[in-house]
Amino acid sequence: MNLKHLNLNLYDIPEDAETQMLIFLIAAELKVRKLMDGLANIGCDNCFCVPDLCDLVLALAGFEERPDALYDLYFGLLDKYCEKVTRDNDLPIKEALCVYQKLMDERLKH
Repeated sequence: MNLKHLNLNLYDIPEDAETQMLIFLIAAELKVRKLMDGLANIGCDNCFCVPDLCDLVLALAGFEERPDALYDLYFGLLDKYCEKVTRDNDLPIKEALCVYQKLMDERLKH
């Protein structure tokens, strides 16, 4: 994947395509979560058209076993970094990279 032509600050994302794809998927999840939180705040919380990328993200991150505690950690990270996403930040790469790094730290623990 050649990201040099995008007008994005990529915060030194590693060059390999698998890592880049994983970080972009996490960024997409952050954007969706921010949107859904905003809709819930105005009373539109019955939407069922929400992509669920967590299994794909965790598999690409190298987690073969995915206990409930791992999902709790991942969703907690999404909640934490979702608060930092703004509407001006079209693709929250910086926040996604932080989530990615926390996931890699967790993977190294096991």
